[in-house]
Formats: sequence, C-alpha cells, structure tokens
Amino acid sequence: MNKILYFLALVLCYFPYIQIVPLETYTQPYYVVFILFAFFLLINCFVKHFPFAHAVSLIAFAIFGFLGFLFAIIESMGAAEIKALLQYILPLPLAGVSYFLVLRFVERFRKLTLIAIIIWLSIAAVQFFINPLFAANLTGGWGAASAIVVIESGRGVLSLAPEPTHFALHVFALLTLAMVLGESKLRLLIGLVLLIVFSISTTLLFILIVSALISLISIKTFEKRNLITIAAIGGMALVGLLFLSGSHRFYEVGSVIISNPMSIFAVDGSANARFGGLVLGSQAIFDNMFFPHGLSNTDWMLVKEELIERSEIFNRLSSSGVASGYLRPVYEIGFFAIPFLVLVIRTLINFPRDFLERFFILGFVGIFFMQFLISSPLFGIVYGSVLAKAQNRSRL
Repeated sequence: MNKILYFLALVLCYFPYIQIVPLETYTQPYYVVFILFAFFLLINCFVKHFPFAHAVSLIAFAIFGFLGFLFAIIESMGAAEIKALLQYILPLPLAGVSYFLVLRFVERFRKLTLIAIIIWLSIAAVQFFINPLFAANLTGGWGAASAIVVIESGRGVLSLAPEPTHFALHVFALLTLAMVLGESKLRLLIGLVLLIVFSISTTLLFILIVSALISLISIKTFEKRNLITIAAIGGMALVGLLFLSGSHRFYEVGSVIISNPMSIFAVDGSANARFGGLVLGSQAIFDNMFFPHGLSNTDWMLVKEELIERSEIFNRLSSSGVASGYLRPVYEIGFFAIPFLVLVIRTLINFPRDFLERFFILGFVGIFFMQFLISSPLFGIVYGSVLAKAQNRSRL
C-alpha cells in the first residue's frame, strides 16, 4: 500500500499542471499533499540514511523560509506568500522520497519517468500535427487561453503545461531525471530532439547552447563523439523545425540577435520577462547587500515598480516575485539561502561522468536560473536522486 502511495505522489509530481478542481494557479497543489504524506511515512528512513550534511541544509533552508513567512504574514497573508513558502518546504520531502525510491525501487522509478516523458511528448505530437487544442482543457482556463495565443503567435505547443516554455523546461527536467536513473542515451537524445521541435522554446534553446559549450570546454580529454552528439541533436532538431513546423520563431529570434542583440528584449516578451528577472533580481539583491527582503508580495510589488522604472531594457517582471529559481530565495531570505543553494549546485555538477551526463545536468542547473522555481517538484526529485545514485557509485 505504501509503495502505491509513493508512486502516486510521483505521478502527481510529473503532471503538476493538470487541474482536477479549477484553481487560479498554474501549478496544482495535489502533489504537495501526497509528497508530504509519503515523506511522513519515510521519516525514519530519512533520519537513518539520508546524508547528514544535506539533511541539515534542507532543514535549515525550510526553517529560514518558514521564519520569513511568519514575518511576511504579520503584514498580510495571501496565496502569493503561501506559494513563496512552498519553495523552502518542498525540497525536503521531495528529496527524501526520491532518495528512498532510488535505493529501493530504482528500475520502477526509471520506467515510470520514461512513461511520463512519453505521455508529455505524445500529447505534444497530437497538438503539433493534428489539433493544437487537444487536451488543453486538462490545465483548465490557462491551457485553453494559452493555446489560442500560441496558435496566433507561432510558438510551440503546450502539451500538459500552461505555456510552451513551462512544457519545455519541465520535460527537460524529466529527461535529466531519466538520465540520472540510467535511461538509454539514445532515448534521451530522441526525446530531447522532439522536445526542441514541439516546444520551439528560445529559453530552452539558449540553455542547451550554453550547456553544450560549457560541457565541451570542461571535458578533460576531447573526443570526437562529443561533437558528433551535439551535431546530431542540432541537426535533427533543425530538420524537424524546418520540415515539420510552420513556425520560423528560432530563425526570427536569431535574426534579431544577429542584427541587434539587445533588441531581442523589445520584440520577445518571454525573453524580457525571464532575463529581466535574472538581471533586475540580481540588482535588487546587491542593492540590499544580500540582506533579506522578506516574502511579502506587497513589498515585492513596490520593489518591482522601482526596478522597472530604473531599467531602460526590462519592463516585464513577474508579479509573484523574482523570476529566477535561485535568485528568488536569495532575494527573500538573503544570505541564509546561499549555503543550501551552493550545496545543491555543487552536488549536481559533481555528478556527471561523461559529456552527455554533464550536458543534461548543466542544462538542469541552468533552467532554475530562469523563471522555473525550486518549488517545482522536479528540483527536489532530481536532487534526491542524484544523492542516492552518487552514493551507489561510491560503493562500487
């Protein structure tokens, strides 16, 4: 019975945008309830087996976040403050449950992850080739409204997400998890190419290019197969985009960047919002010398307006907080967030053994610099899985 609960919690984490009851939020709360319950059942295992330094770091991060939440609700409490709290609480149970599943049921874990990827990409294929509105109602009003905008703008499909970039980053995180769990490299590459074609996400493409370049630079011994891997991914994705898609979004964005790199932020609202969150979020952190701003959404709205007024380039900041998975907790709880984030990033980048692993892991690290928060279920799941797999490797 417990095993069923663990994997049901995973399923809900893999499909976090599907609405059962209409709610005014992208990510649905069902996985939160199930993952907390699963973690409660595994608490003894966590205490006995989870790496001590990482357990302390996760708990301290949750405590500092909760204290920030308490200070915020003295002024006012709304949905925004509760969502902010989740990014501090959720990595702990998500990492704990996934760590246990890797140690006990890694093959079933891998197969379930592969099935989830197939479902996401299959629905995307139907939307791409047949009907863009297929399954859009599963994400409630968000999906239907976004699908219509996507059709008109020439962007990629949604699959089971509220917008193409969320689809791209979420499935890339699933592919990274599958890689950590030992999935076939050929399947990973096929999945990645299909994701690039279906999502037509400039954010994902930028992250993949940077990840590939860093991976090439950081390898100790150069191998031709590394370049062949990149060429194969790029070639297949290019062919797919040219012959399967009626959209020329990548070409248009590339042309803008070549002619005037900074003008991309004027013509591409998505780039403006995501890079604006990174740049202006960093500016706000340095302005406050890494001291906490707090979790109050009311205070953030005032800071947001001030940042936009001072900026000549960025004008589309998120209303819910700094649009960066790593920067948002640093903005909210200041330097108290840094030890945890440094430990997680160091753990992740020390995991890869070859070029392809490094490529996926660096890409995964990169997506949380953008508007993909660490309250995303896959952040904690990949982190816990990497810890468990690294422990297994050290025993060999």
